[in-house]
Order: sequence, then structure tokens, then C-alpha cells
Amino acid sequence: MTLIANLYDYLIKIHIVHSIPGRLRLAIPAMKEIPKAWQVDSLAVTELIEAIPGVKAASYNYLTGSALITYDAARLDEKQIITYLKKMLRIVASHRTQLAKTKVEELDEAVYKMREIIKFEMSL
Repeated sequence: MTLIANLYDYLIKIHIVHSIPGRLRLAIPAMKEIPKAWQVDSLAVTELIEAIPGVKAASYNYLTGSALITYDAARLDEKQIITYLKKMLRIVASHRTQLAKTKVEELDEAVYKMREIIKFEMSL
């Protein structure tokens, strides 16, 4: 793993709050830092998380910085889910130069494009 990847993992922490097979609650503190104007439509994000093979449903809350994921425990475990999420976040970070130019009114379009890039790069 590169220095940048290690630094990114340090900055974007994902902690397991509660886990039982098939249900996972995560704390993602960085979500609470996203300004209201930049908080994207939850459907775009949940659809992407639900594209992970074995994930049944996902929801998240900016205010609490938490996410709830239900999944097929026979196909997937909590470590694999976190690995998928971190890969998704790394892909977003790799496009930060282009995303930095995005205006608030262009956010929906940028989210759609980013979702498609992530799906393509992760073969989802």
C-alpha cells in the first residue's frame, strides 16, 4: 500500500459500531463534516452501496455520521464490506482534482458520473 493510501485510510476512518451476521452499523465521522450544501441525495449513495454483491439494503445519516447495511452473511462479511467502501472512497479521492471544480448546482450530475466511474472501476 502506498503512503497516500495509508494516509487516506487514516483520514477516512470507518468503525464498526455494531455487528451481527447480516446487519452492520458503521460510524463514518467524516460524513458529519460534509457541508449541508454538499450532502448528496441518499438514493445515489445507497444504490452504489447496494450494488456491492451480497448487500441487501443501505442507509446513512449525515447528522450522526453513521451507516446501516444489511447483507447476505453467506456471501459477504463485515471486513469485505468495509474494504469495498474504502475502495469506493479511494476512487472518489483519485478524482478530487475534477471534483474540486464542481459547483453546488452541478453536484447531482457529478454524483451520477462518479457513481458510474466507481461501478466501472470496481466491476459492480
